[in-house]
Amino acid sequence: MLEHEKIYIEGELRHYEIRKKMIKEVEESIIAETPIREVCIAPTGYSNVVMNKVFQLIDYRMLERWKENISAIDKSLLLLEDKHREVFEKFFVKKMHYRRVHNEMYISQAEFFRIRKDITISVGISLGIISL
Repeated sequence: MLEHEKIYIEGELRHYEIRKKMIKEVEESIIAETPIREVCIAPTGYSNVVMNKVFQLIDYRMLERWKENISAIDKSLLLLEDKHREVFEKFFVKKMHYRRVHNEMYISQAEFFRIRKDITISVGISLGIISL
């Protein structure tokens, strides 16, 4: 695994929870947005408000990418052991320092880094970044 691949994958892992919340908020805001009374009708027969909502949903390519990445992370976490999921939760989601994580979990520093590498490789494979 190359260094830039590792940096990208770990970035995706660090932003996992934030992006899940952002996706949910954006989708809810687009769908729940109250329409403003439109006077003119577009040539297609749909009001500008409806077209704007459609374009907002379609134009969020980044959201779709985030959804794919979150799905890949979820799939790879299901394949890993409980210890790996616990390290993921504490280190990447709660953003605890690695020393605190391995002290709380009663694992060695070397084992922590091995687990972290396992998580990164598994997610990289799920994302299609790493091939074996």
